Amino acid sequence: MLDCTSVMALLEIVPRDRLSTAELSWGLFGLVTAATGVLKAYLPAVADRVVPGCMLREMTGVRCPTCGSGRALSWLAGGHLVEALRQNWLAVALAAGLAGFEVYLLLTFVLRRRLRVSLGRRGSWALAGVGAAALVLAWVFQGR
Repeated sequence: MLDCTSVMALLEIVPRDRLSTAELSWGLFGLVTAATGVLKAYLPAVADRVVPGCMLREMTGVRCPTCGSGRALSWLAGGHLVEALRQNWLAVALAAGLAGFEVYLLLTFVLRRRLRVSLGRRGSWALAGVGAAALVLAWVFQGR
């Protein structure tokens, strides 16, 4: 069972001069994702020419777990959370995670300190399992 002291033991603030390449890559991915949502919400004609559709669905007719993500980001950028969740709840959850990560990167850059989360091997596997289960659930229950 987790209590406050065990959670605090997982978190550690360490000095950091620079962000890692992986952190910068994920930060760029988050910014591109946000820009895509805003583009689809406010300039849909331009977005349809710039942002590609789902290749899997176009080639096979099968919806992938991320089908509806563009529409979900568009609704989310327009401030319509319920409709975004209807389109693709996994995309909304990932967008929230990316937004949190962008805040983390900004704080790390400004404060020159970083919050390191140590999940350990079991925690990392558990997190990967939850992510895989969410992906399967999104695929199975999509459009229902």
